[in-house]
Amino acid sequence: RVMATPVPAATQLPEYVDPYFPLPILELTKQARGGVFHDYPAVCTRRLRRIRHALHFLQGKKTYVKRPLTYDLVTDPRYLHIPLMEAERAWATALDLKKAAQSSGGDLRVYAHAKKRLRKAARFALQLVDLTKKCADQRSIVEAEAYALWMRGQYLLEEEKWAEALLTLVEARIIYEELSRVATTTQRELATHQVEELEAPLRVCHYKIVMAQGGAPPSADQALTLEALLAMLTQERVAMMQTRRAAVHTVLVDFQAKQPATVTEVTWQGVTIPVRDHQVRHHLQRLHEAESSLAALLQPLHADPTTASLDYWTVLGHYDGAVGCCGDLLEAIQRARVEARNETATRELKALQDYVKSAQTRLVLDRGTYLADALVLRLGPDPALPAPAPG
Repeated sequence: RVMATPVPAATQLPEYVDPYFPLPILELTKQARGGVFHDYPAVCTRRLRRIRHALHFLQGKKTYVKRPLTYDLVTDPRYLHIPLMEAERAWATALDLKKAAQSSGGDLRVYAHAKKRLRKAARFALQLVDLTKKCADQRSIVEAEAYALWMRGQYLLEEEKWAEALLTLVEARIIYEELSRVATTTQRELATHQVEELEAPLRVCHYKIVMAQGGAPPSADQALTLEALLAMLTQERVAMMQTRRAAVHTVLVDFQAKQPATVTEVTWQGVTIPVRDHQVRHHLQRLHEAESSLAALLQPLHADPTTASLDYWTVLGHYDGAVGCCGDLLEAIQRARVEARNETATRELKALQDYVKSAQTRLVLDRGTYLADALVLRLGPDPALPAPAPG
């Protein structure tokens, strides 16, 4: 019986490396980006309660006792979720208050309360930046800075400080554009969506500044490009933005180069399929490693077909190991399909499943071909069979 060769494992799922934790802010906050914010403050409150209980970081049971969060306390990545969820809760509450004020005829007290909540959200976002600079990886720091700029821009819009808001939001847009350029498929989609979300507030700032300067009102159909926004800034500010873009790009490229090889998408039949599920990505990485080791083992055979019988059992073991990886991958895909929450995810997983089945079939056929060639080389051709045609 042929024993399957164990696949070399860069196979362990990525673990958190103390003290530099990953904090995927865009992924954690994507739930709020659907436009329905009514229940989101309650969602953030429940998350905060669960996190604080899990970390034993409560602020009193019967009596409130404030516990400041400092970087020396951050021994778990969930600590970084606390200021993030606090900022999200304050921001979503401000949106609820603005909506309530508009429906009640413009109550100024409610508007003032909404401004205070936005100011609080911006303050928590700055706290998040301070913590990530000491406790998180480089990409998380960049994401936190973009998030803080975006949150501050929301507050400045409410204060009607159009020039400051424009400068802040343009810088946030530049960072999000760089985040979308150096990213996995999922990260690219989230960052691109955030750039699109910035279009509306930037257009408001642009309109207010142009009208304050006595210019003609811009057309609503006219595309608002980054170049048009930069043209409204001073040369010094524009140079600062370009320097900022180059610095962010360098940091992201260096960080990406240091990351272990992972499979974030596959291309099959001319279609690129993103791999979003972590377990599926893990097993797909194992399959690619198994195929690479098998190709290296078969390289001498392609150079000299008479070596087909060399390392016979080893080659069969590698084939069986690769086919076994396909089985594990299909199980992970099936579990992900059961948990899929939208039609897009289901369609992507179905395409990925077809890709893996195709690879599994190819490996089984290649294994049979290798077995037949090795037996012919060892036993000699059957004299009862006609000789193969040349070429």
